[in-house]
Amino acid sequence: MTLPGRSHDGTVCVCRIHIGVSWRGQVLASADHMRPWLLALQAVAANSPFSLGRHSG
Repeated sequence: MTLPGRSHDGTVCVCRIHIGVSWRGQVLASADHMRPWLLALQAVAANSPFSLGRHSG
């Protein structure tokens, strides 16, 4: 299926963060510590709306 005006170059950007913790209490403490940074991480990890110099939606 092709959509008019959409890019088909196959480029996908991904940001994955893996944190190893040894016990459940560390999971919650780590999540609470990262909470203020989540919006910034989401912004830098988002795919660009431009592909090959053209707006792709």
